[in-house]
Amino acid sequence: MQHRSTKPVTAKNNNRIWIAFCVLLIAAIAIFFAVNAWLSHQMNRTEFTTGAQQLEIVIGNDVVRVPANYVRFEYQRNSATADQLDLVYLFPELVGYSENQKPLFNATGNDSKLVHISLRKRKLSLDMSNRLQPIYNQLFEGQPSKGPESLILQPLRSGSGYDGEVLAIGQVNQQNWVARCQTPQSNMRPVCIRDVFVGRELSALYSFPLHMLKNWRGINQATEKFLKDIVYE
Repeated sequence: MQHRSTKPVTAKNNNRIWIAFCVLLIAAIAIFFAVNAWLSHQMNRTEFTTGAQQLEIVIGNDVVRVPANYVRFEYQRNSATADQLDLVYLFPELVGYSENQKPLFNATGNDSKLVHISLRKRKLSLDMSNRLQPIYNQLFEGQPSKGPESLILQPLRSGSGYDGEVLAIGQVNQQNWVARCQTPQSNMRPVCIRDVFVGRELSALYSFPLHMLKNWRGINQATEKFLKDIVYE
């Protein structure tokens, strides 16, 4: 009896793995450019409100119930459905906009303590922490360095779509915590960006100023609590 060679099967499997990796990478880079546009949009508009009435907004199959003063833009406060909902809270107080907090919401540079969150339907099959091994690990370049509060800062390959960024990697309850951080040299107002899955089909992308990276554990805990309180399946 003749034995068939396993080489063609192995080559086919390798091709499938490579194609899957490329698809994930292209999707991640596309989201990177969308995120940069979103951040620029966020920073250049001021549409806060002091109103604290409870809003109910449907995104796909998920319901978000949140006070109006956490919603970033006026047009989103006037709709019962949305493709995307932009929120903001003050860290560490975990509060929305008010007259008392107005100076802190208008602060810039190292005085800024705002965490921005964008809720939208998921476009990727993996959140940022779970993209560490299949995607980001393939883009590492150079030696990692120590970051604040036990973080590891790993530079990403130039030309990969993440130029001027480092990956901040930590551990929470034995799980990876991953965020992409712009370096001061790459952006005048560098930020860290992370996304997590919430509800049935939502992705929550949140960002905060680079100088707040030392507070990453508190920001992670506060954001998880906030999302758990407002997203209903």
